[in-house]
Amino acid sequence: MLEAAHRDAIYAFADAKALRLGILKDEIEAGYAGNDEARRAFDLALSNGPPPRLFLDLTASIVMAPDPKTYRLVSDTALGQEILFETEDRAAMLGKVQDVLAISLIEQRRRSMASPLRDSGDGASSPAPLIMAWLTGVVIGALALASATIYLNMLRF
Repeated sequence: MLEAAHRDAIYAFADAKALRLGILKDEIEAGYAGNDEARRAFDLALSNGPPPRLFLDLTASIVMAPDPKTYRLVSDTALGQEILFETEDRAAMLGKVQDVLAISLIEQRRRSMASPLRDSGDGASSPAPLIMAWLTGVVIGALALASATIYLNMLRF
């Protein structure tokens, strides 16, 4: 009987943590609901495993630790977990998460701007690289065919 009550208390404790993280998730999603770019870039995921965790991206997540009232923003690094921010105030955590997501969105934009394969967006492109690639292929093919012909003729004699 005592073990069942203890197990029920543990489940209720985990459920309270998951519920608080779910409320935070809903508030975060409401914060960027009007921003299509942010909605495409971020897919918040709530994991109910022990401990319940709200994933912001592949490395950053929020857990309720060390107690069920404290939000802890952590980042998984090669050296282990790093605590980025910790508070009992959900509004403060929401503000910090919005800052982290904004910085991540800016970094994604910078990476896409620096990409050498970036589309110029004006629709006009020069056909010169395509023509040069085609001509190079034709010349290399002709040289390979001529070399094969000469080699085969040398084998006949």
